[in-house]
Amino acid sequence: MVITCDHGRGNNAEDWKHHGQKINEADQIWFAILGPDTKASGEVKTKSQYYQNQVARTLAAFLGLDYKGEGVIGDKMSVMMSAK
Repeated sequence: MVITCDHGRGNNAEDWKHHGQKINEADQIWFAILGPDTKASGEVKTKSQYYQNQVARTLAAFLGLDYKGEGVIGDKMSVMMSAK
């Protein structure tokens, strides 16, 4: 199971209900991976930047597939692949 969100909520207590370019850090999202063959790593922090356009290709890679969608498709997230 992969859980993620569509956008961040910023770092200001009043901004939690908004998003967009005017909200500081709203571009930051998170994701979680759970499964019987996924090692428990707890919270993992890296200096890498990941984007939503990488999620589909990463999920396909878990299934041994190469995702080819329309638009800009990001690379698979190696940090997720190492959790498998």
